[in-house]
Amino acid sequence: LDEALICEVQLTLLRRGKVRQVQVKVPMLPSDGTSRLLCWHGLLLRETPRAVREFGTVPSGVYICQTMLGSPGEANGIEGEFLVKVNGMPTPDLDAVLAVTKEVERDIKTTAGGRRAHVRVESADSKGRHFVRPLEPDPLFWPLVELSQDAHGAWSCDERPSC
Repeated sequence: LDEALICEVQLTLLRRGKVRQVQVKVPMLPSDGTSRLLCWHGLLLRETPRAVREFGTVPSGVYICQTMLGSPGEANGIEGEFLVKVNGMPTPDLDAVLAVTKEVERDIKTTAGGRRAHVRVESADSKGRHFVRPLEPDPLFWPLVELSQDAHGAWSCDERPSC
C-alpha cells in the first residue's frame, strides 16, 4: 500500500488490569466508489452506485441516498430513489444538478423578485414509478453543500453560495 494512504492511530488498551498505549497503522480503505455527494434541499445525492445498477434497470438520474429530517425535501414529500428532473430539466449526474440549481436560482431572482418560489421535482423509484412534487427551496437553512473526496481519501465540504 502507498505510505500516504496509511494512518497511524494510538489505541488505549486495558488488558489484565493494565493500561497499554499501542500505535497501530491503519490503511484507508476504498469506498464503494463514492467520491462526491451533494446535499440539495435536504436530499443527499450521489451518482448511482454500482450495487443499485446491478440490482436492475434504473432510471437516468442521480441517486437519493438519504432525505434529511426537517428539510424541504422531506417536508414536501419527495418520493423515490432517483432525482430525474428539476423544472423539466434532466438531472442525469451531479453536475447537471448544479447547473439546474443555478438556472432555478436565476429564474427566482428574475421572475419572483427574489421571493421564495416552488420548483417542480420529478423523481422515480427502482420499480419505474415516477413522482412529481413541488419543492419550496430554503437556501438560508438548507444551502447547497458539496462533499468531495480527494485522491488521498480526505473529504472536504464546500457550501455553494446562492447565485
